Amino acid sequence: MLTSIFYLFFLTTIVTCEDFSSITNKTSVIAKLYLNSAEIAYKIAPFQLPVAFSNDEWSQIRPETIRLSGRYIQITSQIIKQEKTSLNGHKVLICQSNCSQTIEVLMIDDKINLVKDLKDGTYFIIGDNERIKYFDIPPTAKYMVDFTFETLRDEYLYLQMINNQLKWQAYYDLLLEDNDEHGTTLIGYADMQNSGVNTIRVDDAELFGGDITIKAPSYFKNGYANGESADINARPEYNAPPPSVSLGQELQGIYVFKISKPFAIEANTNYILPMVRPTIEVERYVSIEKYFQQTNNAGNPERMYRLKSDQFLPKGNAFVRENNRLVGETLWPDQTANNTYAFALGKDYDVTYSETVTLLANESSKPISDNILISQYQKSTKQTYLINLKLENFKGRTIRIEYTQQLTGSLNYIFQAVDNNSNFKQVGSNINANFTLSASESQEHKYRIVYQTQN
Repeated sequence: MLTSIFYLFFLTTIVTCEDFSSITNKTSVIAKLYLNSAEIAYKIAPFQLPVAFSNDEWSQIRPETIRLSGRYIQITSQIIKQEKTSLNGHKVLICQSNCSQTIEVLMIDDKINLVKDLKDGTYFIIGDNERIKYFDIPPTAKYMVDFTFETLRDEYLYLQMINNQLKWQAYYDLLLEDNDEHGTTLIGYADMQNSGVNTIRVDDAELFGGDITIKAPSYFKNGYANGESADINARPEYNAPPPSVSLGQELQGIYVFKISKPFAIEANTNYILPMVRPTIEVERYVSIEKYFQQTNNAGNPERMYRLKSDQFLPKGNAFVRENNRLVGETLWPDQTANNTYAFALGKDYDVTYSETVTLLANESSKPISDNILISQYQKSTKQTYLINLKLENFKGRTIRIEYTQQLTGSLNYIFQAVDNNSNFKQVGSNINANFTLSASESQEHKYRIVYQTQN
């Protein structure tokens, strides 16, 4: 029969404690990385409790997420307390007249800066304009975290919390070649950032992607502040083949990417691993997408790409290269596998469009009887517009154009084709059409819109 072993720790009887910085410098972790933070579990022994956090360390974590976990333990209580060593009873120096004169005093109450003059025995409160000199490094507030628990056997435990020190993001290289379907490549990378002041040795890591809402600690520390730079070529401290990132596994609507082996990330360092290399389809075209205007208008279409991947892609920055030349950058949202996503990289000034809008008819309804009261009479108007669309391609190659005219207040608009061979189709509140223009070709197309209003 097993006998329970009870470990009881109380803050009121603490003699020594373990600094959190000491734990982070000596132990390895289990890390679950998100875009704005990470849930990190630090390996800890029972004798290392309680744990003391400095102000800086405390500002980078969410205290309400601190947990102590183990296979055989049962937590009975958790205590979080702010402690500060008092200066009461210690000698300090008071600077006066720009520190040309000092007075040696004894601190009586450091909460209100009440001191005793050691020369004449009088008491006074240190003024706001007076500086204090210390004989030793002055104490700072610490946050103490402790647990009481019971366990059936000795084991290493894990102190876990959401921490701002570690986070990750994805970014992509989309590599395209002219007239080479096999030259189309998408490479995704997992960029893990350690913005803290100590190396993190990771035994086990998972990267989470998808629509996840996790509040980060309120204080964000930039790891590259004060002129520091990140080492994007950082490698683990030990000589070993780099780890790899597994294919994403679906977990209740989000995706988990597991890293294959232990690794380390030094302070103020980005550690980057190849992540995904999916099979993709990419379609290039230019797009004219605009709202209907009752006046003439002209412009240039957007350079568009339509992407389809056979794997889920977490959101991240994408760098697009054509023939090994960078042609644009965009921020991708999370992308579902086998779904299409269209994005623009800017205007194409070798292609132009112009719309000539002509009012063909402007009709107003009349009351059927003179006996109808003016207040009861609803006047309606009907305006018919002819839209003449001219497209010009100044390139030395064929292009495809997708055209979308958005109609505001779509219930009041009626689309009319000019001829039976028209490319234009009304889909909901949009008028859509697709065109193919050869090198140096121009085309003209027409359709009508009837706009009805009722007053």
